[in-house]
Amino acid sequence: MSATEEKLNVIAGIMAEHLRWTRLAGMEQLRTIFEKNLSSDEERKVYELSDGEKSVRDIEKITNVGRTKIAMLWKKWHNMGIMEKSEKYEGRRMKRSFSLADVGIQVNIPGNNENTEEFE
Repeated sequence: MSATEEKLNVIAGIMAEHLRWTRLAGMEQLRTIFEKNLSSDEERKVYELSDGEKSVRDIEKITNVGRTKIAMLWKKWHNMGIMEKSEKYEGRRMKRSFSLADVGIQVNIPGNNENTEEFE
């Protein structure tokens, strides 16, 4: 292995460690953002169900949250940077940028086997 390759390996190791610490710090900040801005069970359910595939009507049927409120929440979360426009549906549906489970917030959604634990 050449001296240049060794230096590149050292740099790659340092960058990998830096990425781990940055991710950890970001997750803590993200959890705080979620706790502050998704303050109710219904908001957390709407956020978690916003997968880019489900429509406002689909989410309304599952959560009993009105379509107008869901649309308002989608706009708010998009402006905050925690939600993205669905590429598949050309922005008519929204997709969460992160899963609440990724930051340790569990959501109980009836009929959804993926997230069956209660809210923390």
